[in-house]
Amino acid sequence: MNKTDKPEQFWSGFSAGMFAGGLLLYAFATKQGRTTVKKLLKQSEDVDGNIEKIIFALQKISKNKKNIKK
Repeated sequence: MNKTDKPEQFWSGFSAGMFAGGLLLYAFATKQGRTTVKKLLKQSEDVDGNIEKIIFALQKISKNKKNIKK
């Protein structure tokens, strides 16, 4: 620790690390946590498919607007 480092910085980093460690412990060490992680992964896969559909729809709308202006 440098002389310029403040103890508050240490404790805020230590607290953030403990919080992150607690979340990881919950997510991977408990049955309920693993179920939650699986649900989140499933939803993230669904988001990918939905984003593709939204982009396609926006492109279609954009093309229609360009055709109307002509």
